[in-house]
Amino acid sequence: MEYHITKSGGLEFLSKGLKGSFAEVPLEMEKEGKVYRGLVSPAGKNGAFGLLADQAGPFLSCEITFQTKVYAGLPTLVETRVYKALRTIPRALLTVRYFLTPVAKIDEGFLVIPALWYGDNERWNDKAAYPKGLEKDWSFKADGSSCPAVVWTTPNASYAVATDHLVKFPVSKSGLDDVLGIGFAQMAHDPQAVFTFPAQEIPQSYPWGRKLRSPLKPRMDWKKGQDLTLTFYHSAGKPDRAFHTKVWRAHFERVGKKDRYTIDSKHLNKTAQLFTHCLKKSHYRNGIGFSHRQDISEIFTGWCGGFAAAYAAIKWGDKTCDPEFRRMGESMANFISANGVSPSGLFYSEYFKGLWLEKTWWAKGKGLHMRCASEGACYLSLLLRYERKRGNARSLWEWALKRNLDAILGMMRPNGELPHEIDGKTGKPFSWVGVTAGAWAGALAVYSTLEQDKKQAAAYLKAAERISAFYLKEYISKERFIGGPYDTYMAPNMEDPYNLLLAYSELYRVTKKKLWLQTAKRLADHLLSWRYLYDVTFPKGTVCHQQKVKTYHMSPASVANKHIQNWDTLADTYLFELSKWLKDPFYKDCGIQHLAASTQLVQKGQLPSKIPYGGQSEQWYATTFNWFGDCGKYSKGNLWKVTVALPKAGFLLSLADLN
Repeated sequence: MEYHITKSGGLEFLSKGLKGSFAEVPLEMEKEGKVYRGLVSPAGKNGAFGLLADQAGPFLSCEITFQTKVYAGLPTLVETRVYKALRTIPRALLTVRYFLTPVAKIDEGFLVIPALWYGDNERWNDKAAYPKGLEKDWSFKADGSSCPAVVWTTPNASYAVATDHLVKFPVSKSGLDDVLGIGFAQMAHDPQAVFTFPAQEIPQSYPWGRKLRSPLKPRMDWKKGQDLTLTFYHSAGKPDRAFHTKVWRAHFERVGKKDRYTIDSKHLNKTAQLFTHCLKKSHYRNGIGFSHRQDISEIFTGWCGGFAAAYAAIKWGDKTCDPEFRRMGESMANFISANGVSPSGLFYSEYFKGLWLEKTWWAKGKGLHMRCASEGACYLSLLLRYERKRGNARSLWEWALKRNLDAILGMMRPNGELPHEIDGKTGKPFSWVGVTAGAWAGALAVYSTLEQDKKQAAAYLKAAERISAFYLKEYISKERFIGGPYDTYMAPNMEDPYNLLLAYSELYRVTKKKLWLQTAKRLADHLLSWRYLYDVTFPKGTVCHQQKVKTYHMSPASVANKHIQNWDTLADTYLFELSKWLKDPFYKDCGIQHLAASTQLVQKGQLPSKIPYGGQSEQWYATTFNWFGDCGKYSKGNLWKVTVALPKAGFLLSLADLN
């Protein structure tokens, strides 16, 4: 990247002759309701200088310096702006606005703000009201993004401008001094990346997914002599919708070392003991398995526990010589296998209040959703492979899995496409939109190595590859990860990537084809881009502030469900495998860091009383841009008093493979 100061006093950022962005009028500040703009002129060898003035004269200066760096192989132009108040500036809003390359049609442009925005955030989805649609202007707190960056891909190039989530600016009003705003404007006609101080939130929240609230637009008083330093990292490359993963990796190299965890194997194992205790004492329901939550009984087949929890109990029970834990896992697999297959041949979603349900009682959607069925089948196949190696015959489990695999083959289109939702009684498809069903490839690939009928085994593997090819072409290569957590319906999410990482990794394990390894790497890179590269600052008096909670390497669930969670512990074992296959320690290191992050906020008596011993709140919030509603005292830095089974299962499975 390189910069030019134009004759008119603007800035241009170019890469190999292509314009990445430009600022025709680089300086902008609103004060007392009026917007002032200003130009810059060259200053020194690699710099620029400008002033903003009103009728009384200059009130704000800006010194800009430029440096060329390379981070994680990505050439980057570092722009540092130092603003200084030349006199008191009341009720001010500072804005940095970069104009991006326009596109002929809005769907030719692909926008990413990691963990906040992907594509158009599926603007057609009307089942949940969360920020979506590039025809609107949106702004967020920068600490809502795992890597604060605006990444814009057109048919000609990909361009990114990243920044840091924190700034130093001493003020008395809490919450305004450390958080930048990040957003965009007029993407359909005159696309812009917009950074603000203080942060603007448009909208502020979206209660119960039905209504967007009015914007939150604070202003800041600057005292004479106060200064503010902002740093922007410009980079560009060939058109690639996954360019944001390179930007994340580069930002990881810049900022991702100072917040690392100290890895202590004793602490990891102690956390595993606490999780085991909680699963056994608070989640287990006699004869049916591990409930999703400790406070109510919901037995899932996939997603919120399911066969992943059964597998974790059996595998960790063996590792720690805990036959009671193993028996609990066996009873759960027995119960679901014997009772949880719907008339369609696929697993129901959950067992609740004595009934098997096609979809969870609190979720969106119409029928039997592929999330639970496909994920459940994946983990049942892994469990069967584990038991086969130990000489344990599991005819009931195999019957249940084969019912599912044979049923899904009957629903598959010739091109490998699978329905996203079906009628659980008849198998009739309700919807074909969503990447979630691609996870069936994992179950098919694994079981193809266990099926004794060679012809049938070949059919399973052929179907796995056909499914994988379809979802690679139509979803993964387009960075379109939608459909998995069906409480948020079609919101882009980090849960589909971790299940697809399992599927493509297992397909590579079976076939050894480079394409599937490359796809697994791409999925891992996308998943990691949801993980925070820094620690969010929590308000004083909150649980997270008191407990010195770190958000580094933790992820939000989706762009609509912004709470931090660690359900993707399930993926860490595949990050370990990827490092081995690629001979790259980076992925294993990320997996270990995530396990270390997941040892936080485990109840040993210091957390809210409704979280049981060994439990861990499912949600602690990274921003005040809330999930579905105004979470009140459970907003930024406080905990939801519910512990869930799945992250514990993922932790135990990954830790078993790490040791």
